[in-house]
Amino acid sequence: MHTIPWWERLGIPREIAEKGGDQSERHVFVVISHNAFLRRVVADFLSASGALVQTRSSMEDALSRPLKSIDLLVCDYSLPLGDGLRLLKEIRVGRTGFPLDVPFVLMAEAAERWLVQAALGLDADGCLLLPLNAHKVDEAVRIAMKRQRVLAQIDDYEVIATEPPAPVQAPVPAASATPALPACFARAVEGANMVPVAELQPAMVLGADLLSERGMVLLNAGARLEPGVVRRLREAASSFGFDSVPIAPGGSET
Repeated sequence: MHTIPWWERLGIPREIAEKGGDQSERHVFVVISHNAFLRRVVADFLSASGALVQTRSSMEDALSRPLKSIDLLVCDYSLPLGDGLRLLKEIRVGRTGFPLDVPFVLMAEAAERWLVQAALGLDADGCLLLPLNAHKVDEAVRIAMKRQRVLAQIDDYEVIATEPPAPVQAPVPAASATPALPACFARAVEGANMVPVAELQPAMVLGADLLSERGMVLLNAGARLEPGVVRRLREAASSFGFDSVPIAPGGSET
């Protein structure tokens, strides 16, 4: 893919590279993961293909030791002080020493929809789901290396969010409306409505318990109002300090 000799791409002096007796053009891959075991396993899989592999343990480590010429970057999503998606975005907008168009494969525990969409928006070249095996890694590398990529504008990458969306809060059912009861009423039934005293009619259904001054129940909620009760309620309204009466749902029709 690149014409720069492998030792130059890795920052190794030519005389040292030549002592190793290997001057062939070889792919250069970088594996980034905070998990030492995962980092080593992926590096071994890639090395088996004949590639030269370097590893980084964090986003900070990767940014402090970039390679200007590289064939593939395999990065874990979970990183300390950052994540693989953020690193990919930094690369695509040109804020690292890595080439903007470096093939990039993201490793993740699950293919969450928002993560896949963000990775695609940042032109990731593949997603490796854990746990891994040699076949998965080989396939991801093969696809990434063959992909013909045309980068978008930097502004297009800048607007892509790399943070997971806030969890959707389940809607809380609205509490059934309960009227603000005068002191002489208690225990309103669900959906009771306050009806002005002047509009009370016989056969209406009381929507709350009617209490005496001492708190005794004089009339239970659900009682159908007789003409005499309507009259007494109207007479007592001023002395009891209320101007409306709770009426049960459907109980305000004569």
